[in-house]
Amino acid sequence: MTEENMETMQTTGAGVFSFSATRPEDLEEEEYTLVVIADDVSPSTEGFRSDSCEAKKAIIEACRKSPRAEKLLIRQTVFGSQLKEIHGFKSLENIDETLFDIEGTIGHSTTLFDATYEAISSVLDYAKTLDENADILSNGIVFVPTDGMDNDSSLTAHSITERIQQSKKEVNVSKWCLSACLTPKTAMLPK
Repeated sequence: MTEENMETMQTTGAGVFSFSATRPEDLEEEEYTLVVIADDVSPSTEGFRSDSCEAKKAIIEACRKSPRAEKLLIRQTVFGSQLKEIHGFKSLENIDETLFDIEGTIGHSTTLFDATYEAISSVLDYAKTLDENADILSNGIVFVPTDGMDNDSSLTAHSITERIQQSKKEVNVSKWCLSACLTPKTAMLPK
């Protein structure tokens, strides 16, 4: 799958965001796991940016070792005060690992809730598109390497919970599951 196989889609729900993904008609499997890595590159994470880079590489390495590696579609974003898509949902074999190198800081604040909501929405909306347009089953997992600080989102943690609850009414729940993982830096935790 090349960049020509990608299309831009819009999320639904409280926030409207664009994301890119492999066109359903270009997918060959009957089911996929949708993986999003939404990396916090706000100023407060500068002290552990190399740890975050290593975490992303470990996630991809774990995906490569999966017996279902050919059924994974990976998407990567970074965020600070703004969200930037590094690449849309595409097969593991087409991931350029140099894109996991340390990103520069984006802005002067953190939109953690907005970025997490967008990552979850992209999984849910792409899963719905795959199900409805191509009869492809999917599940998903979202990784958010972060220090857990949010000081500039327009959405709230409650918005994220509501989005997940709403999706259970829209998508056949037996066809997907979702795990969002926030991983704070241990050095930032109270001693």
